[in-house]
Amino acid sequence: MIELSVVIPCFNESKNLPTIYENIKKKLIKKNIEVIIVDNGSTDDSSIFLNNIKDTNIKVLKIKKNLGYGYGIIQGLISSKGKILCWTHGDLQCDFNDIIKSFQLYKKTNNRYLIIKGKRQNRSFSDEIMTKGMQLISSFILNVKLNDINAQPKMFGRNVLNLLLKNNPPNDFSLDLFLLFIGRKNHISIVDLPVYFNERRYGEAKGGGGNIIIRIKIIFRTLSYIYKIKNNFKK
Repeated sequence: MIELSVVIPCFNESKNLPTIYENIKKKLIKKNIEVIIVDNGSTDDSSIFLNNIKDTNIKVLKIKKNLGYGYGIIQGLISSKGKILCWTHGDLQCDFNDIIKSFQLYKKTNNRYLIIKGKRQNRSFSDEIMTKGMQLISSFILNVKLNDINAQPKMFGRNVLNLLLKNNPPNDFSLDLFLLFIGRKNHISIVDLPVYFNERRYGEAKGGGGNIIIRIKIIFRTLSYIYKIKNNFKK
């Protein structure tokens, strides 16, 4: 019986995929865990590697066109079989051991109304300032308490997935924000797990990391979505 489904979205991660695969085999391949690698519309050589994966507990979900980080994750979650669900980044910054720690904590609490999320430790001053600023703005505008919104992994039960699907989740990187917002609005406990992010080995960051131009774009896109959420939930 599958207890945990782990969704790992990958977009143009061909150079990282061999190491991602080895880490999955070492840390996540167990009888009660399935891993869903979402090839989220990659235009590089990702499919060449992914087409050769034959492991029973690893499923490759191919999305022809990239419609966004959030879209890939949601499609992976919809295709999953586990009672407990999780997503994390596919860029080697996130340690898959943190998924096992989250899984153990989730089962120990025996609470269906729970979200477990990472809380990043030992970050650079500039990264910490950006994260703190966004969480303060988000919390103030939406009138809910949020922190380290984009930290991974995210873990929850099928009841939370049902809430996400019911409320029209976003297709982009705002999915992390939306999950926590929906959790707070529905009185679901959110528990932080201390995690340490590694440096990206290959490729470029598609989310809040990367150069200043990428970060500014993400900030404005996130602010726009925050006001969209606020207006939608006024109705």
